[in-house]
Amino acid sequence: MYFIRHPLVTSVDQWTSLHHIDRKSVERSKAAYASIAITKRLTLLGLRERELRFGLAPSQVSSSIGNCPIPTLEVCPPTYYRSYSGLCNNVAQPEWGTSHGALSRMLKPAYADGKFS
Repeated sequence: MYFIRHPLVTSVDQWTSLHHIDRKSVERSKAAYASIAITKRLTLLGLRERELRFGLAPSQVSSSIGNCPIPTLEVCPPTYYRSYSGLCNNVAQPEWGTSHGALSRMLKPAYADGKFS
């Protein structure tokens, strides 16, 4: 194990240098960062969410989404042990608590800048 003691290296960089990140996580994080960057740019331009809804065709939005929404399972296979990914650990709600799953918020987020942080 090693640690890089450079002031510009973040804790995330430290963690990723020690732990393997799977391909699915990398792909989804790139999409998330792109979404954040676009949101920041549109905010700087002064556009609001309701103005954006009328400016884009649904086909443009759906083609850029990629893997969203994640396909759902129809039936969970019976197993003796829980799955590593968390899928089907809850038979009534098989996607609750899965890795790489989106978290549905009960309340809207309250960020300082209104969008990200």
